Amino acid sequence: MNFSAVILAAGSSKRFQENKLLLPFAGSTILQQVIDKFVQLPLSEIVVVTGKYNESIRDALKNWPCKLVHNPDHDLGMGTSVRKGFSAISEKPDAVFITPGDLPLFRINTLHLLIDNFSDNIVIPVHDNQKGHPVLVNRSLVEWCLSHDEDKLLYKAIEAFSGQVKKITVNDPGILLDIDTWDDYERIQSIPPYQGF
Repeated sequence: MNFSAVILAAGSSKRFQENKLLLPFAGSTILQQVIDKFVQLPLSEIVVVTGKYNESIRDALKNWPCKLVHNPDHDLGMGTSVRKGFSAISEKPDAVFITPGDLPLFRINTLHLLIDNFSDNIVIPVHDNQKGHPVLVNRSLVEWCLSHDEDKLLYKAIEAFSGQVKKITVNDPGILLDIDTWDDYERIQSIPPYQGF
């Protein structure tokens, strides 16, 4: 099967007053840690959607094997970035991983489990009874998103395809550990990547 990935990196990081995705983490940056997980999979393409910090992200990723696409409407909500990312995929993959760029601690093994449980459906990882990211979505959901202009686009798309959703329990708290505040950033730095999960 043919898989791609979309990483959402268009947020304005308002609580940080700088781009949180380029903060140092585990020898690189938060965003690079996320991309590195997908680089290790046999994917056709990795698309990174940028916004306010387009230039600095492009500079940081100039030698990375990913396709960058700028979303000029990023301030209108994440749904515009979801749609921009899906529309930038060159081929028509069977499925697409999608995740925010601020979850650097999910395990590569979780990505393999999502692929193993994919059968033209939507696969969502669950830890401690909470749904997390990345999510693996089928081509039908991608096309639905491309033809809709909705607030909370991905949430509503998954709701529309609820009969195709498969939840997979994973031993991976990293799927829930996004970075919204400085406290979150300090907390994740005490957790060694790929360890303890």
